[in-house]
Amino acid sequence: MTCRNSGAASVPPSSSMADAIGWAYSRGVARVDPDDDDVLRLVVQHYRYDPERHEWRHVTVAAFDDEEEFLACFHTVSTEIECRKSRGEPVDTREHASGAVLEPGYRRRAANGHLMMRALRHGVRPGPWLDELVLPSNMSVER
Repeated sequence: MTCRNSGAASVPPSSSMADAIGWAYSRGVARVDPDDDDVLRLVVQHYRYDPERHEWRHVTVAAFDDEEEFLACFHTVSTEIECRKSRGEPVDTREHASGAVLEPGYRRRAANGHLMMRALRHGVRPGPWLDELVLPSNMSVER
């Protein structure tokens, strides 16, 4: 693990730690849109406290279509967290880097699953409308 010194060159001038963390992620590599549901995405996530939402959550760092670039970014995020720990900065034990593989159509199927669950909770009977939905692989409806 190679950590940058805590001098002026290591962290850009910023108004918050979140800005500094975002800067650490912005190294020049080819990326894809994490919300592009038409392509396979390898998504790097940083589990951290989100002060805007007042909760711990997986914050999307970047998405790639190449495993080597994904692994390089994942390593960068992990190293940055470890370096902050070694410099004595306050780092919660829950904070970590993670990754996910999102297949084409993932968001559409997830939205369809949410729609179906909401409809069934509100008493809507399964019907022809349900046949038109492509559901996630972990969901099914018995009639």
